[in-house]
Amino acid sequence: MINFNGMKIFPFEIENILNNHPLVKEAYVYGKAHPEYGQLPAAKIHLNSKPAGKEEQALREFCYQHLAAYKVPKEFEFVDALPRTMSGKIKIE
Repeated sequence: MINFNGMKIFPFEIENILNNHPLVKEAYVYGKAHPEYGQLPAAKIHLNSKPAGKEEQALREFCYQHLAAYKVPKEFEFVDALPRTMSGKIKIE
């Protein structure tokens, strides 16, 4: 669970939204430490194809259409693959 300024955010809710976007192969949402707000929602995104430059804006707009504003990730990081444990689960940071 992410604690953003006293509000509770469940990462799986945001991941489900992001994973429904046609650009996204897989998403991982986590809380990034912040000195004032506690944690900020952030996302690591594995895209279906190489980034072309407008993906962050498209994903942010998609999230705003489907989530409360405070749940929208404040940071998107595009990765070639999400880190996995030996059993194949996404490695939690």
